[in-house]
Amino acid sequence: MNARLCACWMLASALSACGSSPAAGDAALDATLDATAADVTDVTDVARDLATVDVTDAPTIPARPGEPEGCNGLRINCDRTYDRVAIAATHNAYSYAAGGPVRYLFPNQDAPIPVQLRAGIRGLGLRPCPYYGTDPKEADRVYVTHNTDLRGRLGTEPLDGILRDVKAFLDANPREVLTLYLESAVSPARVAAVFAAVGLEPALYAHPANAPWPTLREMIAQGRRLVVFNDSRDAARPAWMHHLWDHIVDTDYNVTDAARFSCRFYRGNGGNAIYYLNQFIYNDLGMGVLVPDAARSRVANDPARIVQRAQQCLAETGRAAAVVYVDWFGQGDVVGAVDTLNRQWAGADAGR
Repeated sequence: MNARLCACWMLASALSACGSSPAAGDAALDATLDATAADVTDVTDVARDLATVDVTDAPTIPARPGEPEGCNGLRINCDRTYDRVAIAATHNAYSYAAGGPVRYLFPNQDAPIPVQLRAGIRGLGLRPCPYYGTDPKEADRVYVTHNTDLRGRLGTEPLDGILRDVKAFLDANPREVLTLYLESAVSPARVAAVFAAVGLEPALYAHPANAPWPTLREMIAQGRRLVVFNDSRDAARPAWMHHLWDHIVDTDYNVTDAARFSCRFYRGNGGNAIYYLNQFIYNDLGMGVLVPDAARSRVANDPARIVQRAQQCLAETGRAAAVVYVDWFGQGDVVGAVDTLNRQWAGADAGR
């Protein structure tokens, strides 16, 4: 079964690289998926094979109580600038194993976004994409999926539903600041139209070029509590849709063993304000296919490991981690680790 799924993934990449037409690519992919269907009758079966947690029911992940008058959970965060406050963020946040209506193949997270936000996640990785289905009524709607070469076959859902969840959380939690990291296969204008339709424009923060970042308290007072980054360099993108690599420098994400975690800068300029730790370990299925894995995430998400790595990276690079980006967020106290980092970073800032 895994060999066929790997073949399907590789076929999608090869078709994309060779410039095959969408129709030809779809036909080839469908043929491979039809063969796979002889072994897999439901994508949930595949998720069970690849993960070591039961995906039949929504996991019980407790809500994270914040301190009274805290900002992103802690009072010490309030008077620190946005780029100096660490957050826990979820890689492909929409792709969950259980608890919602979409069946995602190779899921990245335990549960849907509302559960993540209640648990203390404050950053969401999203991949806006076109609608890949056949319903003409949906043709102009923006969706999300992972690996656009597979054209939604790993699972897909409308972006507007996700943004409504974001808006509902912001409305119910006026002292929280959220960040979205977009890797988009559609134009910034189409993405921006969805934000406008959902009613999120009043919450969007636009950062002036070369200015210092505001404190969380200032952002909360202004009502600008949603920060958006996009990997698009389209000059027509709105001012609130910041280019990802103008502000962020990250670490290598092609990690299949904890021993390969590195602090070295990978994408973005080393002087960018936001230092972003990719803190997930892929399962290498062979043939170049790397997939999220719950068991490996329990290793990556161990709070002691996260804190130790962030401390090591501070010593090596002089940069305090502002984002800890994880898979399977429920497989370890990621938010607790980030709280520990914020207390440490705040203490260091106070001593400067």
